[in-house]
Amino acid sequence: MISTKTVTSWKEFTESRKVSYKAFKNNIDGFKDEEKGFEEMRTSPHHRSIQQWDKTVVTADEEGVFASLQPIYYPINYNNITTSMVGIGAVCCIKKGTKAIHDCFFLALNDAYAKKVPFSYLYPFSGKYYNQFGYSYGIMKKDWSIPRLSFPYIENTEVKLNDNDFKRQREYAKKYNFSVVRDEIDWVNLLKDFVVREMDDFLTYHIVDNNIVVTSQCSTPKTLSSLLAKLPKVEEKITITLPSWYEAGQIMEEMNLERTRATCSYSAQGMSRIVNLEAAVALLRPTKDDSVTIKVSDELIAENNGIFTFCSKKGKVKLIIGNSSYDYELTIDKLSRLFTIGDGSVIFPYNSNAIFDYF
Repeated sequence: MISTKTVTSWKEFTESRKVSYKAFKNNIDGFKDEEKGFEEMRTSPHHRSIQQWDKTVVTADEEGVFASLQPIYYPINYNNITTSMVGIGAVCCIKKGTKAIHDCFFLALNDAYAKKVPFSYLYPFSGKYYNQFGYSYGIMKKDWSIPRLSFPYIENTEVKLNDNDFKRQREYAKKYNFSVVRDEIDWVNLLKDFVVREMDDFLTYHIVDNNIVVTSQCSTPKTLSSLLAKLPKVEEKITITLPSWYEAGQIMEEMNLERTRATCSYSAQGMSRIVNLEAAVALLRPTKDDSVTIKVSDELIAENNGIFTFCSKKGKVKLIIGNSSYDYELTIDKLSRLFTIGDGSVIFPYNSNAIFDYF
């Protein structure tokens, strides 16, 4: 008999990780000794996903666990409000022809709905695959590769992150919807990196094969060029991921010379979906009064289905249920895009969003 549930023991969690190893053909935790590795993971969690191991959802049959995914709850910023988001990771299944992943999503998202979580987010291997679960693209990024010669060298004496950097990043991220409110555990992997500073802004980086890889950034167009100039002298390039609204002219003065020519790839940072529609609507902050009625369909969360009037008044939006006519009909993935990037309307204005590095 096949059943889907939230894990109830550390043993069940480790079984789900082993399914991940098989599905991805990779020991994602990097253990040389599995038994010792899992014990170290349990006693010294290095990521929110390990802290929240008991949120993991699995599908099992008589032979054991064969599919799983991991909900990971994060505080995020949205319209200068701290709210919550459930990230979805480690989605895997080692048996074909089942509805296991569908059932895992159903359980995980409905649990999050009951917790009044407004949004979910994930990094997809395929947009089409995750669209069937209500996710849509929205937050975009630009991956830059810039010759180090593009910037002068300014000597830098700083070496590591400090507590002020942590506070600065939290303040900086408040301006951008969907940016994660980072906690100490989110900084663990950055503490080993080097840092450069310009006023209160900073970049962290490490060097791989004579290339500088920027691992996180807390900067504005006014400070970014100076920060890049403080990076070490290397023969090759600087690679840095920035929000999509950064333009080349805000980063560097010279792009046309062969030796300073930068390249940029534009892609999606991930996919989002509304979880609790009522909770998401409570975060909207329109500047004018208006209303729009939308018929919403959501195949996974029953409560999100219906005809809803979004009525804005005095800078907030109220959700009214009961109309028989409507202006638009949207599936939950299409509606989710309005919360992510907006459409320029009064209810859903264009907004600044950015997940500056991976959560």
